[in-house]
Amino acid sequence: MAIDPSNRSARMTADGLVSFLRYQRKALGGPLDLLLDEVDLICEDYAFKFLGDAAKLGLCRLVLCGRGVLLKTMLSAKSPLECRLELIQLEPLDENSARELIFTPLADLGFTIIEPDRVGDQVLRLTGRLPNLLQFYGQKLVELVLDKETDTISPQHVEKIKGDFVTAQYFIKPLNDLEDPETRLVGLSLLKEDYKEFSVTTVMAVADRAGLSLEHKRALEICNDLVINNVLAWNDGSFRIANEGLYFYAHKMGYLDGALKEAHRAIKSRY
Repeated sequence: MAIDPSNRSARMTADGLVSFLRYQRKALGGPLDLLLDEVDLICEDYAFKFLGDAAKLGLCRLVLCGRGVLLKTMLSAKSPLECRLELIQLEPLDENSARELIFTPLADLGFTIIEPDRVGDQVLRLTGRLPNLLQFYGQKLVELVLDKETDTISPQHVEKIKGDFVTAQYFIKPLNDLEDPETRLVGLSLLKEDYKEFSVTTVMAVADRAGLSLEHKRALEICNDLVINNVLAWNDGSFRIANEGLYFYAHKMGYLDGALKEAHRAIKSRY
């Protein structure tokens, strides 16, 4: 309806999408660019197959934003988009962009930053320069200083939020969201290690020490799932823990031992 608000569009069904896009391509003098967000929710659905067919025929160009389900669909031999998409992996922000994301909105709101270099260093380490965590920390800083009826933000405020219960739960959430027990076991085991970075071979060795034998292909699949779930981050061809906050809270809360036992039990019950 957004492309062509007509009675025909109002009656559109999934299997009519290819003909619709063929007509629009002719009417507009070229293929449409279709930008789809949250594609994990739809990329296994019936209608998505026809969008894939339309893209193969050159009737449209798809720009898709998603996570694990989209990646697996892209690599699946059953999908019309198998290996046809150019994968753009979003990495943590560079340092300058991360500082701008945290400081510019605060300045626009009229807040003064005391020791900005120190505040920036603290926030960037804890968040791993991940945009969603930077925005979360910025929101928590605003809420905290407004509650204290002040317009200045200091390193002490950052430390205060670091000790906040809700902040701890937010940072730990990626671990709780790991549904596959093998992936969860590997993620938890990596957090117990003291490596600066992880190659796939290192991950296989860590998993083996945790009692889980992995082939290289499966270890790489698990690493990719951990990146998708913000437990690991890309690191110039290898992997690292996504942010210091995740490591800090996993250890500070005594989270790992109990969670590892649960993961082991889940794996044993599976087999």
